[in-house]
Amino acid sequence: MVKQKCQQILLSQKCVVLFALILFSSVSNEASATGMVKLESNGFLRRSVDRSDSSSTLSLGPRLGSQGDYLETKLDFDAIVQITDTKNLSVDRSALAFESQNAYLATSRSVFSKHQFTLGRRIYDWAKFDQEWQFGAISPRFIWDPTRPQIVGLTGVFHAYENEHWRWMNYASPLSIPERGYPLRNENGKLLSSNPFYNPYFDSAVIAKKNIPVQYTVVMPPIGDLIKKSGAMTTVRYSTSPSGQGYWIQGMYGFLPILQPNLAVEPTYPPPYSAIDVRVHPAIQRHHLLMLETGVQEKQFSLWASVTKEKPTSRPVPSLWIATRSEPATVLSAGGDVSLFDGWKLKGSYIYVSEKRTVVENVSFTVDLPGRFPYHRAARGSLEYQANERMNYAFNLITDIEYKSQLMSLDVTYVIATDDHAITLNVGSDFFASATGKGYIGQYKGNDRFRGGVAYAF
Repeated sequence: MVKQKCQQILLSQKCVVLFALILFSSVSNEASATGMVKLESNGFLRRSVDRSDSSSTLSLGPRLGSQGDYLETKLDFDAIVQITDTKNLSVDRSALAFESQNAYLATSRSVFSKHQFTLGRRIYDWAKFDQEWQFGAISPRFIWDPTRPQIVGLTGVFHAYENEHWRWMNYASPLSIPERGYPLRNENGKLLSSNPFYNPYFDSAVIAKKNIPVQYTVVMPPIGDLIKKSGAMTTVRYSTSPSGQGYWIQGMYGFLPILQPNLAVEPTYPPPYSAIDVRVHPAIQRHHLLMLETGVQEKQFSLWASVTKEKPTSRPVPSLWIATRSEPATVLSAGGDVSLFDGWKLKGSYIYVSEKRTVVENVSFTVDLPGRFPYHRAARGSLEYQANERMNYAFNLITDIEYKSQLMSLDVTYVIATDDHAITLNVGSDFFASATGKGYIGQYKGNDRFRGGVAYAF
């Protein structure tokens, strides 16, 4: 059931991509077409019975774009497969995904100099806090690697108006494609995944001093209930200098689907009392978003501050179910960056989310369901050094203040570029520390790893 529904969602994404391909082939005065092949490998420093000791991910796909007198198009598409198990390399058939960051048709700037209309999937910088912290509050994410989520575009109809000081953007859509993480499958009452960052669900519980196995069933709603969720959004930005420079302020209001499904758990202990049956009921809700951001953007530094009020719609659930609470929240965030000297750049930001806890109880069971936000109190900082146009070094640190957890990452990137192709080499590492073992970072304690990757653009 899970796999069938995922395939239906993937089919809807493929339709968007096919639509863009057809349009790309029909409009172009100036067209570009390249391909991308990327191989990434992970090696974990500690052994675990819950994951493999290493994993590799292969992705490939086209990068297409065209610019005509009346229309322009863009398509970034990837097919991704994961290979795991160091002893006998195997491909999990469910660990195959398709993703597209952009797949759109837009009017050319030569038609309307200040207005542009877009149909399809497109990435825009709707909110500074969502872009900086990758919360998925506005822009969807592809979370194959939970520690490095990738922003993808919303799907629908867009309008953008820009002059020297003002930018006005609008979005509307009759559907919403939920963001997707690593693949999950149901085998013999167990939820499994080949992704090394998957944390297994409890497989047993103690009742009357007996260890009782737990069996899971995911009750997927009709595909229409998942993707037929309309939404709309508008945002206005003003800056004192052209192209968003100088002092700026922007406001946004949106009524949008929540891109992370709300989970409700239905636990039962039926006769002959040999197992606990847990039925998981996902659903898509909507939320109201009211945001105000301001800051200053200069060549050598930037500062910004953001406040967002969020009010989700309610989801009625039976009294014996356990559901993730959907309470109004306030998101406060601030940050900035400064270019130092000789290629050095320092960045930092802080975020605070005020909402009620998500621990919910019924008569017989207590379940701590994951919250809607990755962090409630957290800070992050990074130091980058651009040695030259080919070599880049980066150090990143995220601290989950609430759960006393830290994620430290180191990356070195080297680019070999010619006129018709480019090779990007990357080596890096991630180290997890946690005093509680809880929270978004704490759950991955023990997954310290080294990474390596090579990407070839042709």
